[in-house]
Amino acid sequence: MDIKIEVEDYHDDLDYNIVKEEYEVQEQSFTNANEDIADSTEAIRIKTEEIAEDEHKQMTSGEEQSFSIKDEPEEFYVFYAEDSDVEDNTVLNEDEQIFLKQDPDEFPFTGQCSSTSEVYQGIKRKAKSISGSPKKTRKIYDEVLAHDVKTEYRLKWSNNFIPIPKKEPTMYPFGDVKAKFQDIELTPYNIFLKTICFPELSALILEQTQIYTMQKGIDFVIEEDELKAFIGINLIMGYHVLPHVRDYWSTSPDMGVPFIASTMTRNRFENIAGALHFSNNETADKNDRASKVRPLITHFNKSFQDAREPSQRQCIDEHMIKFKGHNDMKQFMQNSPVQWGFKLWCRCDSLNGYLYEFDLYQGKTDDQHALGEAVVLQLCKSIENLNCEVYFDKFFNSPALQAALLEKGIYACGTMQKNRGNLPSDFTADKNMKRGDIEFRASGSISCLKWMDSKSVLMASNFLSPLDVTKVSRRQPGTAEKLQIACPIMFKNYTAYVGGVDIMDQKKSYYQAERRWKIKYYWRIFFDLIDISVNNSCIIYNQISDERGTGKIMAPLEFRRELARSLMSEIRSRARAAPQSKISSLNLDIAIKHIVKKSKERRRCALCYQKKIDNRTNCLCGECNVYLCVTSTRNCFNEYHNNI
Repeated sequence: MDIKIEVEDYHDDLDYNIVKEEYEVQEQSFTNANEDIADSTEAIRIKTEEIAEDEHKQMTSGEEQSFSIKDEPEEFYVFYAEDSDVEDNTVLNEDEQIFLKQDPDEFPFTGQCSSTSEVYQGIKRKAKSISGSPKKTRKIYDEVLAHDVKTEYRLKWSNNFIPIPKKEPTMYPFGDVKAKFQDIELTPYNIFLKTICFPELSALILEQTQIYTMQKGIDFVIEEDELKAFIGINLIMGYHVLPHVRDYWSTSPDMGVPFIASTMTRNRFENIAGALHFSNNETADKNDRASKVRPLITHFNKSFQDAREPSQRQCIDEHMIKFKGHNDMKQFMQNSPVQWGFKLWCRCDSLNGYLYEFDLYQGKTDDQHALGEAVVLQLCKSIENLNCEVYFDKFFNSPALQAALLEKGIYACGTMQKNRGNLPSDFTADKNMKRGDIEFRASGSISCLKWMDSKSVLMASNFLSPLDVTKVSRRQPGTAEKLQIACPIMFKNYTAYVGGVDIMDQKKSYYQAERRWKIKYYWRIFFDLIDISVNNSCIIYNQISDERGTGKIMAPLEFRRELARSLMSEIRSRARAAPQSKISSLNLDIAIKHIVKKSKERRRCALCYQKKIDNRTNCLCGECNVYLCVTSTRNCFNEYHNNI
């Protein structure tokens, strides 16, 4: 039953504190508990009021706690005073003694309680732990009650698992591409623009960039074609990696990339990167640490979900964006491939890594749930009542979360930490279990399972049966022999479908640009989202291609290359020629081997001397050790080596 707790004001004429607690009894679920409560309510009320009156007269010091438990339509008060001899000597009937002798090891204010004795014993335990002044006592109660009422569910475990009633197959189009892609030409360029809703994104970036530059007193305007080319250049930098960004505009034949240099000048690229902005600094929410990228987060979440229907099996996990600068949101993940950076909570397709929804972690903001529970509930709001399966690891999972998701029409499964609240307390110890042993407890269709592999594995699910078992191969310690041991289907499904976010990370890591230049933190987030958008677009492209029967399945690199060229094509039609070096007309092998060097002394040019012209130069070929002119009007260096 749901517990609602209120802390009453302290009274000046009493040396003890009164804490009023209310709970509403669910008649259909707890009829037997209600009958027990009704029998003892009046007797306890009379006795406890007498105790309170006597204590008020006799006690000159110390503290006393008061609780009221309301069972509609009757109300009674239960008093407990740690130093009270009066209460210790009170004679209670058999029901009341059972009521007071319940095991106080677990405080029951975690949601649905099965009897009044659970409520009272929980109060008794907390009351014993409180001491000090009334102010301190009230502060402790506020903290205790605020913490313990977070979870809305309390489960009673048994050995009886009740499967979820089988439903008729739903006609929901899980994982289908939305209708807006039906009539467009199948090209990476068209699919990408449609997937991220580029016109809306472009309008947002161009508007906020102009506002930002005006606030800085700079007259700067970006065109939509330039923004496309800017994104295309960054995509090329992901698979054509050079030591530094400026190297892409180098005039050295072994370093520069003419395709980029002829599309946009280096200065223009750097100016666009420096001006790029996504929110208005003057109107941003100062309490939102992610205010500079909040419009981006909102836009990409909407566009990703508008492009593809939710898949039937999804997973939730964290994704790290590399960043080593100074920022309050920066996180450290010791066992992650990216240890320093921003953390994104992501919900992805379990099979192909398509990102549906994400949020930037900026500290815990939900006081009603644990962090992992709050993340899952937030990311699953858009798939409620669709009967999707969601998999997550032990950081997120808890019995209360399983119950909450089941109520919202979401099936869930995941590993679980041993210190979670409301877990079964009678599991066999690890030392008494053999490899392959399986033990479970259930509360309706919610099951908690312990399986012994090389180490014990604890799992919970609200739809998978703990009775379904398969066989897996495991190597016997110390030998090459493999054994067949029992394994729950719950664990096998978990390992098969929990890796969607890891698949997304893997695809993104292949060709993401390592931008080795000073960059603001929100640019990192923007570029990371662009890389993820390309992966999502590639998934949609291949899915449409398969549905249309074209037989053209594009690899991620091929898709990215064609997309980058298409994004840069519009601006290249009016772009200047790429800058060329003084020796660019040389054969590449000769140009790499023969390099112009500067000498401290000036000598006659060997080629001019053959032409009976007296020209002196300080340029010489390091390989041939010959002085040759290299000026704006003549290039004896090229002419000499072309005749070799």
